[in-house]
Amino acid sequence: MARIVLYIAVSIDGYIADAEGGISWLEAVDEPGEDYGYESFFNDIDVLLMGRKTYEQILGFGDWPYDNKQTYVFTGHPISSPREDISFVADPPAEIIEKIEQNEDIQRIWLVGGGKLNGSFLAEGLIDEMILSIIPVTLGSGIPLFKGQTADLSSFTLRSTTSYHSGLVQMHYEAVREDDEDEDS
Repeated sequence: MARIVLYIAVSIDGYIADAEGGISWLEAVDEPGEDYGYESFFNDIDVLLMGRKTYEQILGFGDWPYDNKQTYVFTGHPISSPREDISFVADPPAEIIEKIEQNEDIQRIWLVGGGKLNGSFLAEGLIDEMILSIIPVTLGSGIPLFKGQTADLSSFTLRSTTSYHSGLVQMHYEAVREDDEDEDS
């Protein structure tokens, strides 16, 4: 089975974007030559999942940054792309994951966001790992990490933390599954 990894930056007060959907606050931790492990992470990813608003925001940055990685965009709106590596889906997350996992070569899936999609995946118990880059900024309002859901991290175990000179702290959590607990017994 493929592992679904939520890899995302979040403000210290729990938001992934400001009230207008902006992410300029991420510049607070920009440091020349520092990618916070992104390149290594990205090279290990086979498929990307994101919501429509996240997709549209990424399009606004210029060239598509995820060449050669199949991307599924969750949307209820009619939308299309000339790119063959982008698919638009409206099915529930579990159904899409089941279809993706039919390809045995898929090992790691990046849940890019946004908040509503993150909340759906959390509610369905589909997140296997979370790599949260906590940015030392408070936004006060905006798009929460898990929109529509209360994040219960008791079903996750903290595997590692890494702190950086910029003040960013990256926390790597792993889901605790019932079958994992049975193996420990």
